[in-house]
Amino acid sequence: MIVLLDAGPLGSVSKPRMSDSAEDCRRWLESLIRQRVTVLVPEIADDEVRRELLRHAARLWAEARQRGRPTAVDVALDADVILAGQALALAEAHTDQVVIATTNLRHLEQFITARLWQEIAP
Repeated sequence: MIVLLDAGPLGSVSKPRMSDSAEDCRRWLESLIRQRVTVLVPEIADDEVRRELLRHAARLWAEARQRGRPTAVDVALDADVILAGQALALAEAHTDQVVIATTNLRHLEQFITARLWQEIAP
C-alpha cells in the first residue's frame, strides 16, 4: 500500500502544539511507518502546509491575504486536482494500491481512492 498525505493530516502532525486529534494522527502515521507502509508527502500538500506555517516569510502570499485579495481559497479545488493527478500518476507506475490520506474526501474521492486518515490501516 502507498499512502499519500493530504494537507490535513500533514498539518496535524506538523504542529508543535498537538491537539488530541493531532496526537492520534501522529500515532497513526508512526504505526504505518513501523509496519513499512510507504508514506509519501506530495509537494502540493507540503506547499499547502508550509505556506500556512510560514505565512510571515512567504511575503507575496501573505501580503495578498492580508490585503484581503488571496489568489485562491485555502481549500481550493485546484490543489486537490493536482494531488489527485500525482496519485493517479503514481498508481500507473506502481502495482501497489495508492490511497490519499485526508481530512476532506469531498473533492478527492471523485478522482482516486481517498480515505479519512483514521480509516486507513496497513
